[in-house]
Amino acid sequence: GEPIQALDLLDRSYTAYLAHHDIMGAARALVQRGIVQRMRGRHSEAIETCRQILDTIGDEDCLPRIQAYHTLGICQTIQGDYDEGMRSLEAALQIAERMNNDTEAAYIAHDMGTAELNRGHPIRARRHYHQALMCWRRLGNSSALASTLQGLGIIHQYTGQYAEAEDRFQESLAKARSAADRRLEAYALANQGDLYRDTGHYDKALEAYRQAIEVAATAQATGLMFYLLATQGITHCLKGEPEHARATLLEAMDGMRESEMPYEAGLCYLGLGMVALAQKDATSPEAAHKHLDRAQALFEQIKASRELARTHLYQAMRAHRIGSDDLFRAHMEQVARLSAEMGSYQFILGEGQEMTPLLHAAAEIGIKGLDYVRLNAEMARLYPSATPAARVRIVQSPATLEFLGLNGGQVRKNGEIVTDWESSTARIMAFLFASHPRGLSRDRVIDMLWPEASQARGNGLFHSTVYRMRSSLSREIIIHEKGIYRINPEAGYRYDVAQFQRLARLGRTQGEPAHIARVEAIDLYRTPFLEACDHEWCYNLRHVLHNEMIDLLLLEAHYLIDNERIDEAEPLYMRVLSLDSYDERAHRGIMWCRARRNDRAGALRQFRECQRILQDELSVDPSEQTLHLHESILEGSLTLLPMPN
Repeated sequence: GEPIQALDLLDRSYTAYLAHHDIMGAARALVQRGIVQRMRGRHSEAIETCRQILDTIGDEDCLPRIQAYHTLGICQTIQGDYDEGMRSLEAALQIAERMNNDTEAAYIAHDMGTAELNRGHPIRARRHYHQALMCWRRLGNSSALASTLQGLGIIHQYTGQYAEAEDRFQESLAKARSAADRRLEAYALANQGDLYRDTGHYDKALEAYRQAIEVAATAQATGLMFYLLATQGITHCLKGEPEHARATLLEAMDGMRESEMPYEAGLCYLGLGMVALAQKDATSPEAAHKHLDRAQALFEQIKASRELARTHLYQAMRAHRIGSDDLFRAHMEQVARLSAEMGSYQFILGEGQEMTPLLHAAAEIGIKGLDYVRLNAEMARLYPSATPAARVRIVQSPATLEFLGLNGGQVRKNGEIVTDWESSTARIMAFLFASHPRGLSRDRVIDMLWPEASQARGNGLFHSTVYRMRSSLSREIIIHEKGIYRINPEAGYRYDVAQFQRLARLGRTQGEPAHIARVEAIDLYRTPFLEACDHEWCYNLRHVLHNEMIDLLLLEAHYLIDNERIDEAEPLYMRVLSLDSYDERAHRGIMWCRARRNDRAGALRQFRECQRILQDELSVDPSEQTLHLHESILEGSLTLLPMPN
């Protein structure tokens, strides 16, 4: 927590290493200088330091080279240059993997997750965080584990999994405190505050922010301090305290350099725009316009999708106030587009019940891309004082219990969604048992759900969670025989994963029965399996089901092409790309379908998109098969599309 003294010592060590002609020692000193500069929010200075390191040490694989690329990538993404930043992080990861340095690789994977999360790609972010999480649990690194748990908690929050988010933040806070890491403790408190703010608990949010500011001050976490002031100001505004909000936001802006902290500055301008709208006087629309335009420009510059979407919401509110239908439509269409790109509309709910009239107006003029029924139902659940509470009812199923791991992780009992889980782990345990119908021993369950727990603590967690699961479902749901716990086969339950996998096996055969099985299996797969769960067993099963779904989509698309149903095949290929944007089989399928319909321009456009994604994300060129299809489209000599392997 004493960065100025650290920089002084590092400069002296750098000079001493140079005097002894120790280039690698000098590089190590520069690496630490760059890290301190980054932690102080001096990102441009840190970038220059990292480039100096890379120029000094050349192309030799070594720890300073890993750390230079790592710090460079973090700073580039913070400044909004995500493509260049991800390339730097990927370079760091490749060197770390070549050197078998698992610890550095995990740190880099974590920061790649953070970069993807910041630009609105939570699914990609989760993949990187899981890679880091597996390493931290294996190595027992409490500080690093706390940091990655925070990232996963934010993903849960952004996808509306609030109970899971709170679990992650509390676990992260406990680990940060046990490791005496004040910086991570401050971030954990800040994340808890954000969760409270997004769920309408403004007093709790402000208290969490107050604690976070106290801790961040002792750790001299400058960037976090400005973030906390900005989001504290926004929370005061949401709570109906515009004057308090304005004073806090101006305090934040007085101390920051906009060029070094565009994200935090953007939050301040967004907050000031919200304050102007809240004041509702004759000058407020013009003042809001000025602040929101600046926030929009900054978030566009750094590609911060979620905050940009929030800004468009308030731009739409301003347009609605002044009666500009065209402007209102333009901004709400941007909200819908960004929501689709991020795969979540949670940011709308986080802005509170003030958004309800906006949603009604958007629905009335036919803005597409937003699920108004679900949004209004979620708004009613989060803010019951504003809207009569909605009760979700499902048409009764023949099964008494339904475990829907591929449909949002719901459990239905007698046709109704079970919501009274006392902990998110009780719900996860129910799916664990459903995935193992022959049952599991108590020790195996503990190992799969609480791998870090001692035997005594694991036993306590196991029995308390079984009790909670029985309380939510029924006392007879779990039976215990000869040391094995399993779901009672007489409970009359249906598990969509088991059904999906049975259909998938049939779908990989030939003929009309296989076609029918594929259609039914594809219809079952509504969401990735328990997408908010980060346990290893769950991650592995999710990966298997994800790949099975892609295979089924490709096989069904080829079946439709064979039967001259080309217009129905292309959407299946598009769905494959929504699951894996790198899958060249799907890119080729879209190219072929468009060329077959004489849409040559559309086919070539898809090829260029495939080429761009592979080059930008993986630094590779399309395969020979894709290049061959491209050539045949250019020459007008389209051949049959091969069966996907």
